[in-house]
Amino acid sequence: MKKRTTAAILWLYAGSLLADMFGVNPVMGLIPGIAFAGLIAAAPPRIAWVPRRVRGRLDGRT
Repeated sequence: MKKRTTAAILWLYAGSLLADMFGVNPVMGLIPGIAFAGLIAAAPPRIAWVPRRVRGRLDGRT
């Protein structure tokens, strides 16, 4: 969950940064930033990031 939260925050920052690079209003950069952040934060599990496997738990051993 930490990866998704961090990625969502970075997408918000990236949207504003790209808007500044292209010379448009930084608020306009938040629109795609919010859209991408929402996609990353709300993505179903095992699509963006695969959970780590713990050795021994998959084959029934503890």
